[in-house]
Amino acid sequence: MNYLAIIISTVYAMVLGSAWYSLIFGKLWMRSLGWSEKVIEKQKKMANMPLTLGLMALSALVTLLVLAALIDVIGATTAWGGALLAIWVWVGFILTTTSSTVLFEGRNPTTYWLAVGYYFVLLVPAGAFLASWS
Repeated sequence: MNYLAIIISTVYAMVLGSAWYSLIFGKLWMRSLGWSEKVIEKQKKMANMPLTLGLMALSALVTLLVLAALIDVIGATTAWGGALLAIWVWVGFILTTTSSTVLFEGRNPTTYWLAVGYYFVLLVPAGAFLASWS
């Protein structure tokens, strides 16, 4: 397992998340949650952003550490092998388990697709990167 590759992938996750939920899909994400700019500003003032971002980084680190471990266990050593494993992980664990937010919690399907889309764009390139660096 290449720990430097895991750290680089974690940085990628944080940069991607920042861009995904602000520059790329920020307005759509806010609309899907029924939030306005005022709500966001209020939350920024109330939130402990260093703690929030630290917990998100830790979450990404654990996710990518587990992905790297799975890559090692199955012996994927090519970018294609890592990407394919990441697709299976996404389908089997992200796409399926987070569907309950729409089915039982009544969340907006757009919010769901934005979240699972983020994880697809995170996991597939990270899987390719981690496998090729293993």
